[in-house]
Amino acid sequence: MNILFGAIGALALLVGTGRAADDKAPARNVRITVFHSSQRLEKISGAGATKTRTTSETRQEILVMSGGRARIQVADQVPYADWFWTWGQGAGLWPAQSVQWRDVGTSLAVEPVILDDQTIRLRVTPEFSYFLDRERLVTRVQQLSTEVVAREGEEIDLGSLQMSNEFKERFLIGLSRGGETEQVRIRLKARVER
Repeated sequence: MNILFGAIGALALLVGTGRAADDKAPARNVRITVFHSSQRLEKISGAGATKTRTTSETRQEILVMSGGRARIQVADQVPYADWFWTWGQGAGLWPAQSVQWRDVGTSLAVEPVILDDQTIRLRVTPEFSYFLDRERLVTRVQQLSTEVVAREGEEIDLGSLQMSNEFKERFLIGLSRGGETEQVRIRLKARVER
């Protein structure tokens, strides 16, 4: 029974309620296709050692209301957690203290807005999820938010967005389940749901 009511509530959120009292058009949805590729360089030791490069690619569909927010996971764990901690203290994101974070992951918050000319403005904001003591926290780095206006169906490479190169190079790297470092590339394509 609760599942049915939950599904109806979710459907109502996606569909909207029609025209508002001030006769504005109902909110519309944006379908964002996320292309996530990662490249891992594996080292093999021993006589005749070689390096192999492994690439994987996944595709994900996200449906979000215009003006809403969706989260794109970049990495469950990052290899540069200490660097990000020091950087964040310098940027005033978290107070200087002796307890440091652990199990640091990265994601991107994406906020689409459909504009009058049917282009889509995407606001992209880096986020960190982590444990501090026993509490799970998420910090959004508003200082590094960037906006891009895209035509419907245009593909955007998030690695080309305007961010500090030093930050971006570390942010788009994660650790695989086997502990190897992976370089991550994320591309988006947004379309208005009709």
